[in-house]
Amino acid sequence: MAAKGRGRGIAAFTFNIEALGISRASLPEATLGPKPLFPDVEYKPVPLSSGEDEEYMLGLKQEMRCTMKRLPFNVTKPEEKAGDRTAFPSSVNTFTFIYLADASVQSDFQ
Repeated sequence: MAAKGRGRGIAAFTFNIEALGISRASLPEATLGPKPLFPDVEYKPVPLSSGEDEEYMLGLKQEMRCTMKRLPFNVTKPEEKAGDRTAFPSSVNTFTFIYLADASVQSDFQ
């Protein structure tokens, strides 16, 4: 019978690191932790200048934003109401409607 498998514990292929011209000291060190997510910032940002002119411009900007939001041309997403079924015909029961109805019935029994 021929022996099958990986051998009997004797390494079939060994290589010498020194034969490749690499010493143990030249190998990279093991990493002990994850790399940082962002690199260090070389240049610090310039601090914001504060004064009467900047405060006046900030006030104008905020006032303009509020005015734009109050205009009738500003389109906002309509709020959805719980149990609102106006989008479906009356013959269609949605899961949320049935679930809310069942929850109210179960809370009455408890």
